[in-house]
Amino acid sequence: MRRTLSKALLAALAFTLIPVAAVSAQKITPGSTCKVVNQKVVYLNKTYTCAKSGKKLLWSKGVTVKPPAATPSPTSSTNASSVAAENYEFKSICDPDPYVPEMWKVFQEAELKFNGCPPPYRHLGKKLPDQVPSTIQTRISDLLPISECRLESTRSWTGIGPLGSLKTKTTVIQVVPFYMNNRIPTLSPQEDWGKYLDFALSSVKLMADTDIRIEIRIPSSYIKVEGDLDSFNLGYSTDSANQSFSNNRWNLINSVIPEADKTIDFTDVDTVWFLASSDVSRMTFSHQIAHSRALTTNEKTFSIYNSYFMGIPPSDFPKNGIQAREPIGFVHELMHIFNTLDDHPDGGGNWGNMSGARMEFLMWDKWSMSWISDSQVRCAPRNSTSVHWIKPSTIRGSFEKLTLIPITSRKAIAIESIRSNGFNLKLPKSMNGALIYTIDASLLDDRSSYEDGITVVCPTNRTCSGDQPVRSFSLAGAPLRLGESVTVLGYKITVVETGDFGDVVSVEKVG
Repeated sequence: MRRTLSKALLAALAFTLIPVAAVSAQKITPGSTCKVVNQKVVYLNKTYTCAKSGKKLLWSKGVTVKPPAATPSPTSSTNASSVAAENYEFKSICDPDPYVPEMWKVFQEAELKFNGCPPPYRHLGKKLPDQVPSTIQTRISDLLPISECRLESTRSWTGIGPLGSLKTKTTVIQVVPFYMNNRIPTLSPQEDWGKYLDFALSSVKLMADTDIRIEIRIPSSYIKVEGDLDSFNLGYSTDSANQSFSNNRWNLINSVIPEADKTIDFTDVDTVWFLASSDVSRMTFSHQIAHSRALTTNEKTFSIYNSYFMGIPPSDFPKNGIQAREPIGFVHELMHIFNTLDDHPDGGGNWGNMSGARMEFLMWDKWSMSWISDSQVRCAPRNSTSVHWIKPSTIRGSFEKLTLIPITSRKAIAIESIRSNGFNLKLPKSMNGALIYTIDASLLDDRSSYEDGITVVCPTNRTCSGDQPVRSFSLAGAPLRLGESVTVLGYKITVVETGDFGDVVSVEKVG
């Protein structure tokens, strides 16, 4: 979708990454007031019941529950432990993975059938090699302070949107599972959504170097909402840039919220997911993103900068296709509610998860989402030549992985090192190298234009797309190899050394 945005599945499916916390539908304090008599909620491995005490409704003391059996996470240790899987090289990003985890095989087969280019279904973990480059990089003391590279935008450091709270508190995502047309779901929300939520949050953990805390709260049953889901005409209206469908999305949300308000406390919630049941087809209701309006509940009004994901379980995908890239596409949707847009395809090709959901996120996205720390970003001086050793973006660890050259308070040049590991494991070796792109925060923040703001720069004297053994990937030939350079916005960037350790680049002011 264009802006369509597993270790253990714990009881009632609330997740906290690093560390993993117990599951909850909402925060429960024994003896506190509740709303619906006999309602049962799982919180911190206990089931609480809303019981009548005199004239009041109060939560019980809770009964300990046993977590269900574990499901695999997208880690190389559980899904691809063999040496062959670790060393397998793809000739094209669209090739099927012979080591795809068993639970995702049906999705790979469906993606091949419907779209011909399966996404990654496993994470290939690699360590930074002992080998180091011989080129000496510019000292940190000679770089600009990180504040010079912190572009003015609506991303996390401004505190706007739910992701802005990640550094100070756990971000709470409240799931509102609903059904309409009087068709009572045969499965619970946990059964419908469990492995996809788990894959998404496990994947975030694998792609991040910082202490990310995200909790998903999900009720134990679907909420009945009167009405006809077909009447909202949301089967194919997946392009969130198309405002003609915006009213339909908000009409549905405004139909669901009054019913959800009867049983859900939104007081400390940061954003909301509206999820339908597995008996709904994508022909009726495909994945949707609603945004740019305030959502109001009994307890609070959410910011207009929030986005709200609506969808049906990806289990329908093998039957009805339409939306591709599952389950990693669900990671893509997860990021939409964190104020991250489909801002790459026009100028950025298919680089980054937000431009096709077939690989890891760009380092700029990771930094702006607080997935890497300020110490991992090198802010290059404007008026003197500098040298930077950039470690591979997909090797986990607190290494320097992004170099930025500030142009204005809203614009910069970014440099990162691309290697075939992590969720980029399907990239052929020909696509490895130093990726150079410009960032224009004013375009990224223009919420009427979702595909502007990131522009990948092609190497000098070589086209980005020609002679590449890949298909269905725009600007596949963009990464710079040893000795290649680009000149952009008054700076010449050259790769002076390369290896499994990443890329060493020189940045020189010209003109």
